[in-house]
Amino acid sequence: MANALIEATLEKVAVSDSDFDQRCFERFFQMSEEGKSLMDHMDLVHRGKMMAEIYRLLLADKLEDEADYLNWEAKNHETAYFVPKHLYAILMRAFQELVADTLGSAWSGAESDAFSARCNQIAHEIQSRYSE
Repeated sequence: MANALIEATLEKVAVSDSDFDQRCFERFFQMSEEGKSLMDHMDLVHRGKMMAEIYRLLLADKLEDEADYLNWEAKNHETAYFVPKHLYAILMRAFQELVADTLGSAWSGAESDAFSARCNQIAHEIQSRYSE
């Protein structure tokens, strides 16, 4: 049920805001100067790939099935790019807040609950795989 709700919500966002992905990064950079300094140089292709992974994780039936990717994400970003694990929660909060802002009064309590649960789960799953 939650996945269907998340999928339907993302479809509404896509119809409402063709620049959502770019605005998501802008929101994240506003929320985290540290995140901005690490990622501001990234090109649109790289940012698009990141957003595609976020969407894929949001829509996954079970995050447990994504363990290989989540392990890679944590290890790669911790050791190769020195991304602090707390930035994942900020990025997911930026994503969720922007969804709410984009939908405005059409954003329901059920959608908020579904997004909050899944965004928190994604951030937690990645953070828990860091070595520190």
